[in-house]
Amino acid sequence: MKGIKKNIFTRSIKILSIFLILSIGSCKKPTPTEPQNGSPGTQNPTSGATNIGTISYTPDVARQKSVMLDTNAVDVSATDANGIKWELHIPKQDLPAPTTITITPIKGVKSDTVFNIRYGVVFQPDGFVFTNPATLMVTVPQSSNKFVFFTFSQDGKSVELTSFSGSGSSYSIPINHFSGTAAAQVKTFNKLCAIGHAQYNLGLEEENNILQQPITAPVPPDIDYSCGLDASKEKLIDEYIKQLETPEDTVIKHMLGGLSTMDLADCDTTFGGLAQASKLAERVFKKAQFAYNQYSNDNKKYLALVKALLTTSASMQAMGVYSPPDLFANLGAWAKRYYDAQLTKLTQNHDYSVVKSLLNLSTEAQLFGTQVFFLNDIEHAMIFKLELKEDLNLVYNDGTQGDHIVIQGNVNLQPQFVNGQVLLSGTGNINFVSGYTIDDCEDPNGLPQNTYHDELILPQTFPLTVYLDSLDLCKSNNLVITFDTLGSTNEQWEFGIDPSGVKTGTHCQSNSGTPLQKTLTDNFIAFDTTQYYNFDTNGLTFHPDVQNGSATLFDKTYDETFNYQYGTGYKLTAKLELKLIHTPK
Repeated sequence: MKGIKKNIFTRSIKILSIFLILSIGSCKKPTPTEPQNGSPGTQNPTSGATNIGTISYTPDVARQKSVMLDTNAVDVSATDANGIKWELHIPKQDLPAPTTITITPIKGVKSDTVFNIRYGVVFQPDGFVFTNPATLMVTVPQSSNKFVFFTFSQDGKSVELTSFSGSGSSYSIPINHFSGTAAAQVKTFNKLCAIGHAQYNLGLEEENNILQQPITAPVPPDIDYSCGLDASKEKLIDEYIKQLETPEDTVIKHMLGGLSTMDLADCDTTFGGLAQASKLAERVFKKAQFAYNQYSNDNKKYLALVKALLTTSASMQAMGVYSPPDLFANLGAWAKRYYDAQLTKLTQNHDYSVVKSLLNLSTEAQLFGTQVFFLNDIEHAMIFKLELKEDLNLVYNDGTQGDHIVIQGNVNLQPQFVNGQVLLSGTGNINFVSGYTIDDCEDPNGLPQNTYHDELILPQTFPLTVYLDSLDLCKSNNLVITFDTLGSTNEQWEFGIDPSGVKTGTHCQSNSGTPLQKTLTDNFIAFDTTQYYNFDTNGLTFHPDVQNGSATLFDKTYDETFNYQYGTGYKLTAKLELKLIHTPK
């Protein structure tokens, strides 16, 4: 079975793409057994291989070398006391922060394996995972012997054969994550055939025992998809998949480890070993199917079972066994049922926390082959109406009426889907209810200041554009809502109205009729900028809290009164009422 080292996962592209969708919204952080790319953690040295013994050693820190790794490619090398050069080539990486990479030769090596392991290096930080695999080049002094290479855990409890290429004095070893790499000289690879056969036969005996047992499955965990995935939910899913894979996964590793060892030495592997091992992978998939048949009507089991079926199906296909043709159709139908239930929560129960799961489920259902354009439903379900009323009233201390402005109107907000988020925006016409300003110049005939006033001609409106940041109550119940402006520069006024109500139309026109856009904006100082709003180049921004489970997301009144001691003095009363209402079609 020559060629087992080749990539046999090319058949699972569609399944792996769905894995990415199932991880939308996930904020998974590295755990001790699950390091992220470019981060330290702890992993088994070689996936799919078999532990062949233990090792002890002493780091030769005097020969240690280090280099700073950022996003650029770097090389670092160290030569051990035996003259072997270990040179690590690291390509460009996608790292959250620069990391110091250290390579340290080892000495005083002892091992209980059948190989005479004498050389090696350890890497720091232990468990570091590369976003792009590195390559370890090993140059040895001239020798008539061959070299074989191993990975080992730095605590020395696990030693495993690893793949490599090369011969003579030059070898190349792929490095996906940091542990330790060791080497032994051998005169012949013949002993590897016996070792590989022994490992495989041990797994075969274990497999026969397992295949005689009835197929059952553990109960999937309940996971709410409303707020998408997070680290705790993914941990529950991973733990469930491990339960499904036990004990079959360990036995598969024994069998594949034996086959890999034989393949390394070009032993005869034409006896169908991979096909035999695939029976266990197929059994794990059937266990996931067993759980699906029992719980596919319970949406709380959706996340765990869908990912379990995809994971076990990918493992099975990688070993040459295809999943049933109705797998994706069944999963797509379940995603659609779950989607419909979440949509009902949004439209009827006004549960805005389900928005993220609706977007995820719609994408998953389509990837599974369900031919429905879900975004139309979500668009109709995510329509809102903003009701606005503002009253600004200024009265001088002597009782004279100053500026008094009242506006009122509605803006309908429509959704936009951007990078997995729902943004709301809309433009509507706001009505001027009243407008009154003091004409503060002196009459040419000697009448005092503020004798005349100006009044807004009604009816008049102005356009208002409103933006609402991502409606994601899973992160915060605080919204960010922005008005582009308030008021208009094109208002129509009656100028120069005298105390008796006569519209002279001629008095102080150069100073009368200050546009309400400026008046409204200036008087927003009545609202505490640190608590209610801020005014920047984007407009006026407010931060109301949202009430989930209600058609009225918020009904907020900003009400302030300020007294100013300027001239005769005056009092400004400012009141702004904002209400956001869910109005799905």
